Amino acid sequence: NRSTFAAELNAAIDTLDIATIVQYTLAEIFNPQHSSAAAMQKTFEEARMHYLPFGGPKQFSESAYQCLISYLFAIPSYIPLQRERFSRAKDQGRKRIIGLWESSSQLFCDVLESRQMMTLAMLTYSGFEQDLNSLFPPNWLVQVPYTRLRHYPRYLKAMQIRGERAQSSLSKEREKAARLLPWNKALSEAYRSLSAEDPRWAHWSELRWMIEEYKVSLFAQELGTAGPVSEKRLSKVLQCLEGPKTKK
Repeated sequence: NRSTFAAELNAAIDTLDIATIVQYTLAEIFNPQHSSAAAMQKTFEEARMHYLPFGGPKQFSESAYQCLISYLFAIPSYIPLQRERFSRAKDQGRKRIIGLWESSSQLFCDVLESRQMMTLAMLTYSGFEQDLNSLFPPNWLVQVPYTRLRHYPRYLKAMQIRGERAQSSLSKEREKAARLLPWNKALSEAYRSLSAEDPRWAHWSELRWMIEEYKVSLFAQELGTAGPVSEKRLSKVLQCLEGPKTKK
């Protein structure tokens, strides 16, 4: 019954028993007594079909669950392991799990469907493929944090608007692309220079997503950005990224 289900799920969260959490939430998704079970299952299956360019249905399921589990219990650091950190992760998981499986299935489906439609559209621009590949690298569903995936519909919409406007005003497109180019170049150079254990990866990630927001502000300003973004702010993050290298 519902009370037993809730009690057992809470017990799994108490011990961060990931396998049991996935088992019970999957049971909830496909519970025929759930008012929206059919719609959730349909959406989930549609997302798996759209994921085929990246892998099969099994790979999608595994990657999606890994993405969501990371989101549920993400805290800055578990080390050193302390009761306070453990409790914080549990409390966060309880809050975030409510409605997550339904909303995430819809998000995955919307993002993958938008991507598919854009690859079939003729309204592109110079650098379109690079931008799309940047958003969808290999194993992207595991690499990209769920909190950032929530912005993907806006990023893809900005790419669509950019493509449309590039057809009507190529000169403006070139002017704005020229402003973007140095930041993309700096990001690529930094990527090649960082070692696997370099602590500056946090700054690299910050710059990477700030550049994505900068693209929105340049080419589709009406969509808005997730936070303040400007060339001055980009420069500040880049300075942190280009700081002293760690000793080898």
